[in-house]
Amino acid sequence: MAAGTITKPQLRRLLESRIKSAIIGACLFSVATGVAWKFGVSEPRKRQYAEFYKTYDADAKLKIMCEAGLMESCGPKDF
Repeated sequence: MAAGTITKPQLRRLLESRIKSAIIGACLFSVATGVAWKFGVSEPRKRQYAEFYKTYDADAKLKIMCEAGLMESCGPKDF
């Protein structure tokens, strides 16, 4: 008869153990998602902004906008 025994099911604190495992899983998932966002989206975006502003000339763009008459504060003859 000893060979045919089965283990007893967990009757107490079943909800507590399920909630604990669900919270641990949710925390791990959120950390993994945060790391993936940082290295998949945020860091490439920072590199693109840095590369753009290395070659960006704000004075040249202002001159182009003033010559085109897009700004009221400066006209084509101001530059």
